[in-house]
Amino acid sequence: MPVKPITCWSESTASRLRRSFLERLPALPIRLVLPDEEAVIEAARLKSTRRLSYADSFAAALARQEKAVLVTGDPELGEMAPF
Repeated sequence: MPVKPITCWSESTASRLRRSFLERLPALPIRLVLPDEEAVIEAARLKSTRRLSYADSFAAALARQEKAVLVTGDPELGEMAPF
């Protein structure tokens, strides 16, 4: 019986799931937003004043810009709510 390490199986499974998600992405009710200069500056400001990751600072900046609710389980972002 062939043997495959769990890490290899896990990696190939993640790759298949990622491809599957990317194929379905255009049909999802999601609007992809590229950050403009204002959003980049706001994200930098948030990152410099809070313990946020780079990605989280962009998520928070976009939520503020769009006046949207940011739904997250991330404790650092949860502490910022409401905007």
